[in-house]
Amino acid sequence: MPTEMELIEIIQMLAETAHMVGLRELHCAFKQFDSDGDGRITFEELKESTKTLLGEKLKKGELEEILTDIDLNGDGNVDFDEFVMMLSLR
Repeated sequence: MPTEMELIEIIQMLAETAHMVGLRELHCAFKQFDSDGDGRITFEELKESTKTLLGEKLKKGELEEILTDIDLNGDGNVDFDEFVMMLSLR
């Protein structure tokens, strides 16, 4: 299971390269999390995608913390704009 520091390092690495990534690539990355294609990442999608993409099952509290940090409008989901903001702010 990745430590909090490892997750922070991953986010920082993504942020450092986010400016080099085009909109198309950002959409492709977003789609990896948005499994039903409805334009938002739900808690369940975040849970499944982190397990699949990171190879680790994160605890419910860890997932809730990640979602809360990224969900800027407080609707309980992450939309594409919030996803991009998360990458550019970190």
